[in-house]
This record gives sequence, C-alpha cells and structure tokens, in this order.
Amino acid sequence: MKSFGLRTFVSAVLPVGAIFSLAACGTSGDVTATARQPVSLSFTTRAAATASASVSSPVSRADLVVVGNSELVISRVQLVLNRIELTRTDAVSCVSDDSSAADDASDAAESAGEGCEDVSRVPVVLDLPVDAAVHTALDVPLTAGSYTRLEARLEPDAAAGATHPELAGASVRVTGTFNGSAFTFTTALRRKIEMEFNPPLVIDDATRNATVNIDVSSWFKSAGGEIIDPASANAGGDNEATVAANIRASFHAFEDDDKGGDEDGSRRGSGSDR
Repeated sequence: MKSFGLRTFVSAVLPVGAIFSLAACGTSGDVTATARQPVSLSFTTRAAATASASVSSPVSRADLVVVGNSELVISRVQLVLNRIELTRTDAVSCVSDDSSAADDASDAAESAGEGCEDVSRVPVVLDLPVDAAVHTALDVPLTAGSYTRLEARLEPDAAAGATHPELAGASVRVTGTFNGSAFTFTTALRRKIEMEFNPPLVIDDATRNATVNIDVSSWFKSAGGEIIDPASANAGGDNEATVAANIRASFHAFEDDDKGGDEDGSRRGSGSDR
C-alpha cells in the first residue's frame, strides 16, 4: 500500500497482508505447482485530465478541471471496489451482478475453478488520483496465462464505511466545486463492472502491470456534452440516472507495463462495462 501526498491512495478493509494471501488463492489450489508472476494493478484518470482545460483562477494542479457551459473542479474521488478478479474466458463470469451472501458463495465457488484468478477478495477503498499520473494500488502474484476480462463489483461496504466514515452507505464520493460553489456527490450505486482486454492480457514473465483508466471527466456530462451540476445527480436528483450510467461506462483496462497510462503496443487491450 502506498501513500501519495497527504492521502492514502488505496486501503483495504482487511489488513494489507490479507490482499496478498487471498490473491494467491486463485485458480489452481496448489500455488507451488503453478507458475506465478508478480503483477501490479494501477489506476489513473489520465484521459480525463488530458481532456480537461485549465482555468485562469488558481486551482491546485492535483485538481481535475472540466470547463464548457460551466466550470467543474473535481478535487477528490473515492470509490469502493469489491471482488476484483481476472477472467480467462468469455464463457465464465467470476463476479456476480448482485451482492449478497449467496452471491459471494457463488463467486468463491466460481473462483475456485479454472476460469478465475483473484486479484483482491476483500473490499478496497480507492482514493483516485486526478493528476494524470498512474498510481499503483495492488501488487499481487498472478497465475500465468491469458485473461479476457477484469471484473469487480462497485458497491457500498459496511467495513469500508467504518474505516472511512465519509463513505458510509456509499460506493462513490466526489468533492469539488461547481461554478465556484463547493459540492459533495455520493451514490450507493451497486454494479458489476467488466473491463475487456482485447487482445487478451497475457500474464507471463514480460508482464509487469495492468492499468485501469477511469474517465472521471465524463461522469458529470449530459448526452450532449454539457456539464451537469453534481448536486442534481445525488439520490433523487434529476440527473441521478445519467451520472450513474456515466460512472458505469467509464472503466477501461489495458496492459501498461511501463505505467505510462497508455495501452501497450502489440498487446494493448480495451475495456468496457457490459
């Protein structure tokens, strides 16, 4: 787990060591008999930051500024991801669409098969960078092989809310200013997120990192590209469904061994939420 500036980028609800031990419980059941490679999972909002324009007023370089019909400044983005898994084939789903004890048991049984590889079985709180950099969240030993998707559940978590009170009952929290006025946006959105690798992500001795790019700049935009007041997207607001759909569609994963924030050449992949 790494810290950047004054904030912790990623924190696990269970001790950090639990991530690595659980991630080692992937497909084969016999870790010593299966080739494993150390691979990192990183996150960025690089596309969002490069697409945004600067403003004349003094704004922290760590902020994401989106200008158009209005001025939106995003200072902090937090989200809770649970059950992060790599999937070997399109025929297998490692993470269920809904969250319940039965679904967790089903996920665990599925993960014990040949189609799934654990990245993290515990909820992880991400404090997303909005500075265009690529920041590593997890370092895990993964079974060598070819993977078609990265799957996770975006959902609130009681333990995450206990350690991060600002996230109690929420899966996403954003703070910043809209036309100069401070806002806090929260949502209890529950959604299975699927990010496709095309061509597949090949875990071998040449693979060092996969990056998830979350286009935060697209979250508060209408279908016509106009900037949405984040306050109108909170629970019951006129734009709640629009922003929820934008969040679901904003996740993209790809091989990024140099952590440059760009898809790697011949083995690049693209992601989508299906």
